[in-house]
Amino acid sequence: MNGNALSPAAARDAHGHEGKDHDRDFTHVYRTTPVTPRLYKLVVGAWIYACAVAIYTHYPDEHGRIASLAHLYYQAPFIALLAMWLWGVNLWAWCVLMRLNPHPLVVFELDDARIHMGHREVFKCAFYLTAVFAGSLALFLKYAGTGVDDDLAKVMPVGLYVGALGALFVPAQIWYAPSRRFLAQTLRKAMAPTAQPVGFADFFLADVACSMAKSFSDVERAVCSMLAGKVMAAVDGDGTCGSTSWKIPLALAVPSAIRLFQCVRQYRDTGDVACVYNALKYLSAMPVIALSAAKYHVDHTLWLNVLRPAWITCAVVNTAYSYYWDVRHDWDLNVFKSWGAVVPQQGGGGGGWAARGRAPVGRRDGAFVVDGSVVHGDEGGVVGPMGRRERVYSPTFYRAAVVVNLVMRASWTYKLSAHLRHNAWTVLLCTGLEITRRFLWAPIRVEKKYLQMRQTRVSRTAKV
Repeated sequence: MNGNALSPAAARDAHGHEGKDHDRDFTHVYRTTPVTPRLYKLVVGAWIYACAVAIYTHYPDEHGRIASLAHLYYQAPFIALLAMWLWGVNLWAWCVLMRLNPHPLVVFELDDARIHMGHREVFKCAFYLTAVFAGSLALFLKYAGTGVDDDLAKVMPVGLYVGALGALFVPAQIWYAPSRRFLAQTLRKAMAPTAQPVGFADFFLADVACSMAKSFSDVERAVCSMLAGKVMAAVDGDGTCGSTSWKIPLALAVPSAIRLFQCVRQYRDTGDVACVYNALKYLSAMPVIALSAAKYHVDHTLWLNVLRPAWITCAVVNTAYSYYWDVRHDWDLNVFKSWGAVVPQQGGGGGGWAARGRAPVGRRDGAFVVDGSVVHGDEGGVVGPMGRRERVYSPTFYRAAVVVNLVMRASWTYKLSAHLRHNAWTVLLCTGLEITRRFLWAPIRVEKKYLQMRQTRVSRTAKV
């Protein structure tokens, strides 16, 4: 078993009866996964704890060579692991805390959502991958820090990167193959952003990649050092793989460039002018990246008097524009409206689903229940929070998200600015905050698409 609830035969049978209509995904089945024996969990948990102690014991001075190498090779995998844990939290909230039905995974237009990883599978993978990561880092620090054997030390990060690549793209029907294939296919589509219409999964993954831009630049430096045979000799300076290389800003710009071209393709397909304004958001990141990289290639006086003020200005503009787009367009919230405005009743029948000709199946705590899940609508003429007529979360969640998103946007500058990468712990903190912010952004962004799909489905049903 690879952790999927349905056997291959059952999955094929389900797929055969579903046809090509994406409405099939609105019959999600809450899945079970094989239970990992508690003894295995305890052993792996003890291993992670022992590795954490070893990492703490062997971690050298933060300005030393070994510490720089550890940050270079292990920051990106750490952020990727954090993203996996946070995605699991998103799935857990939808499946367990809120019991949404249909499952929000339907927004990714999967062939059959039932054979893809749920929160249990994601947590299980993240748990075991954390054990692998911790073991690799602990052994790297032990061998490199004590001078036991540099050859053994260099094997650790190389093995981690090669293993991660193999685990994602191995063609065998193991390790949650449907989900891995879907991720690999989405990655390939993202690398050719104008070659085909852009789906929700395509730009969602590219947006997550934007939050991991710093990790992309770390991977570029790490792989460059590995291919050059300088695993233990990588330095934070000049040279092909140094922090002043032109490849660093290029790697930082790749995710934003992908989203930019995706927006261009969406505008070409739909004619929606909002896609142009969205493209400008990603275009505004380019001057921040370029001006930051210029510090290493210009006179210090020119940097202080001209380029640094320009960099600060561009960073503020990009951050403010991105925050506005998050709240107003990605989340469909209007912070300039009251957090629970009262509007007149229309048609004598109230608002929400009923006002649009959709009869609720029932009520639960003042919210409409459709297809077994709770979708809140305006009741008693109240529209909120911030202009939302339909929602699946509590008003407090939206208000907190607006504030937290603003605070965490401060890490955006560190993500895009190569010249701020010298304080390794600060950069790690800011990169972690940015990926956390992205997975606080994700639930509301998915919700917006989720409600749009529900409206489309209900409209089709009403016509029939």
